[in-house]
Amino acid sequence: MAELRTCLGVLFLLSFSPAQAFGRITQLPRRTAPVGATSIPAVAAAAVRPWEAPAPRDPQPESRPIIIDAGHGGEDWGAMITGRYEKDITLAVARKLRDRLQAQGLGPVRMTRDSDEFIPLNGRVDETSAWGGGLFISLHANKVFRRGPHGIVVYSFGRGHGRGDRHHRRRRKVPPLPAPPSVQVRAGAALGVELARGLRREGLRVESVERAGYYVLKNPRTPSVLVELGYLSNPAEAKLLADPEYQDRLAAALADGLAEHLARQAPPAPMGALQAKAGSGGR
Repeated sequence: MAELRTCLGVLFLLSFSPAQAFGRITQLPRRTAPVGATSIPAVAAAAVRPWEAPAPRDPQPESRPIIIDAGHGGEDWGAMITGRYEKDITLAVARKLRDRLQAQGLGPVRMTRDSDEFIPLNGRVDETSAWGGGLFISLHANKVFRRGPHGIVVYSFGRGHGRGDRHHRRRRKVPPLPAPPSVQVRAGAALGVELARGLRREGLRVESVERAGYYVLKNPRTPSVLVELGYLSNPAEAKLLADPEYQDRLAAALADGLAEHLARQAPPAPMGALQAKAGSGGR
């Protein structure tokens, strides 16, 4: 009789729905994607961005060329005294300097001009930037209204007593350039000091190392200097500047200063290489 009552009770409960029989059951949301598919939450999806290529890096220092700028050229004679033209003197020394640097293996060398052609100031800066120049040296010759001043003057960018370039820009109609970044200003000043040191070691007279706002010293990516090789307004120095042997001395001294500067800028050798050298007895 007890068993009959139990069976009747079970049949009574089964007459209701499962939710009514066992209490409220929370329904799970219907899947909108196939089983096994994964979805990215909205927040995570918003954080996913397409891959962006890194900005191009500058060439390695050892592959960046030394840029030699022979001042003036073509229709622009520069200074002229008794048949001696600044544009000819600067090109002669620039070629000799290039040959010495290449003979010493001091990296690639480029010249803004290698013939008697006119290149505007902004063209010289643009070429240097396009070539990824590591150093820039512009060669010139001085001229003043007195015969007495003599010697070499080395300029890097900055405010100083050097001649400005405003009249050159106005005459040649080139766009103005802002001052270079401070890192290039400091690097140019260091380069100028090294060049002056090399010139003095050769026994050449360096009148001064100065700052000036010349257009070609404003390259935003390249340490730049301008060297006045001597005074054409001084008769004795004008004769020297036209002498190929004296031009050789100038080129040798400038190459010496550039070599010293590059040696100071070179990164230290890796520790592994130093240890290997020490282990091999220094061979």
